[in-house]
Amino acid sequence: MYIGSLIWKVDGVCSITLDLYDLRAETMVKSVEQAGLGCKEAALRAGINAAVAKLTGLKEPSRVPQVQPDVPPQIRSPSYSQPARAQPAPTPISRQPAYHYTPTKSNDFLHDINEGRIRVEWFGMSLGAGRMKLLTIPGLTYEQIEEIELNTFGLIDVNLFTLVGKNWYLGLLEGSVLYKYGRIGLGSRLGYQHHLKRNWVMRAGLKAGWVMTTGWRDIHLAEVAPHLQFLKVYDHGSVGLGFDFSAWTYLRTVAFGSFIYFKWSVY
Repeated sequence: MYIGSLIWKVDGVCSITLDLYDLRAETMVKSVEQAGLGCKEAALRAGINAAVAKLTGLKEPSRVPQVQPDVPPQIRSPSYSQPARAQPAPTPISRQPAYHYTPTKSNDFLHDINEGRIRVEWFGMSLGAGRMKLLTIPGLTYEQIEEIELNTFGLIDVNLFTLVGKNWYLGLLEGSVLYKYGRIGLGSRLGYQHHLKRNWVMRAGLKAGWVMTTGWRDIHLAEVAPHLQFLKVYDHGSVGLGFDFSAWTYLRTVAFGSFIYFKWSVY
């Protein structure tokens, strides 16, 4: 953990801010502010003690660590010898930094979901391509489908209203819109979100929905797609890569394949 402090003065009134950072997760855990203070030493010392009490959750004033002023050591001169030379005052422990590492800027999006809030990714897109192999079970009456057929499909998906919690996400609506050279369809995603270092997250889950493609003469298919995504999270958006391992099926028709895509979103 790392504690950053700031004392600022506006119109003769001082305020103290203390920020507690988690160095391993590179996120800000908690921030407290003690406002409306006088700017003299005694008032600032009392404000620091009150801010520390808020940050640590200690309610008893007697248990709050007190900031002591610098007191120079006393010089004792023996009467039978020359006057003693003054020794330099020791550096107060409170002035020595606990760590030499400075944490990166706190990420508002990750901070909110780590605090238990639910955030919304309002809009996003996925751009990529993949290959699907179509298999038909003997006896199928669709004459337009060969026994084994392999097709390459483009991918342009539009993502709307993805709810994100601390360790989960739910994409309410995802639409595929590349009709002539790819596929069209609707679906939703649900899965687990794991926090990595440097504001990266990994998402693993399942997509379910409906898909249709002109490559197979407008055959309507149900889609189930386990997926894996790696996203870099910023304050107002994210970018990354995703992998879908798709299975399409209808009656005695089944298709398997995979897609890779670039994904971005804004919130």
